[in-house]
Amino acid sequence: MIERINKYLKVSRNVKLKPFDKISIDFLNDLSVLLKSSDKAKKFTELQALSFWLRKKNLFLKQKQLIKNNQITSIGYIFHVPPSNIEINFIYSYVFGLLSGNSNLIRISPKKGEITKLLISMILKILKKNKYKKIRNTTLFLEYERNEEISSYVSSFVDGRMIWGGDQTINYFKLLKTKPRCRDIMFAN
Repeated sequence: MIERINKYLKVSRNVKLKPFDKISIDFLNDLSVLLKSSDKAKKFTELQALSFWLRKKNLFLKQKQLIKNNQITSIGYIFHVPPSNIEINFIYSYVFGLLSGNSNLIRISPKKGEITKLLISMILKILKKNKYKKIRNTTLFLEYERNEEISSYVSSFVDGRMIWGGDQTINYFKLLKTKPRCRDIMFAN
């Protein structure tokens, strides 16, 4: 896994996305269209809501609101650790990281359910398009059980972490060494 992360770092190092980059909006809109047309996705109301939220029109509205309030900041590499008990959560964390112009490493629990599997397969399908090479090179899904070596390694170089979970999870990640200016956003119980 560490080797895979190092390969990602080499590829992503020189790729820069801007907040609300056109390519990011196109990518998310393509995901919206794919979700809307998928019979499998239609079984899940949360995926239909996600599809509606990811529409280009809505993303432009979000962009306008955030620019108006001067709330868009790209900081570099973001490590997302979503809760495993709320399947849809990882995608929203990832979307905010992407729309902010960041490179994203997203931990996925091996205990993932049907929604997570479906979303990741759709994302990976869209990322195969040459048009989305920049996003492919700045996105890494890491599926692993709790593993101190991997979490410590990733925490050591990222510029920000979005950690979701119980108090035990939050406290565990607070103990991991980070860069002095690493920004943490913790969502505890």
